[in-house]
Amino acid sequence: MDDRPNDADPAGLRWETVERRSSHACEAFEVLTDRVRLPGGSETTYDHVVEPPSVVVLPLVAPDADVTADPLRWPAPATPDGDDREPAADDADSDGGATDDRRVVLVEEWRQAVDRVNRGLPAGGLEPGEDPLAAARRELREETGFSAAGVEPLVSVEPANGIGNQLLHHVLARGCRPDAERDLDDDESIRVRVGRLGALREAVAAGRVWDGRTVTGVLYHRLHG
Repeated sequence: MDDRPNDADPAGLRWETVERRSSHACEAFEVLTDRVRLPGGSETTYDHVVEPPSVVVLPLVAPDADVTADPLRWPAPATPDGDDREPAADDADSDGGATDDRRVVLVEEWRQAVDRVNRGLPAGGLEPGEDPLAAARRELREETGFSAAGVEPLVSVEPANGIGNQLLHHVLARGCRPDAERDLDDDESIRVRVGRLGALREAVAAGRVWDGRTVTGVLYHRLHG
């Protein structure tokens, strides 16, 4: 599924692709090098990443599920002088929905590119021909061991279309229960955590959540969910 907008380019901004070759390919993505002709007539090269679409799941735990929310702590954003402030607990109450006690399933996963553990929403790539809602159920089950009573689309976005064609389908999963079997890939190192939705919103609003997929999903759900 790839329902992206198709701009007819009335302003004449389109680049013409003269030549395209693959510079690097791996299981997760491919890097293409294009020779392009710019609107002014000059030519240059442009490297970009091509990868399958992915899903990002916002999993809300069923109200009657026997699951305890962890008192998670989030790293504080850096101060202007570069010093880190003391981290604050994510369960403090404030305005903006921080008192929402609904529970949300999160994952902590090692991210080699930034050399640290990332905490955020479960996410993963679509299989060929797979529907985003079906992929959301599968990824939630495989990464966390939770199943969802229902799933619905939130929003689809291109998070970094200046360097690649990545497409993220954000999906809301309701009535989640820990009754499924996890099935991690060989290169996945994941710890499952459960937090309060209000606390996650507060951490996002305070700039303590670095994972862009999580920030997008949480904010969109807050505005339109």
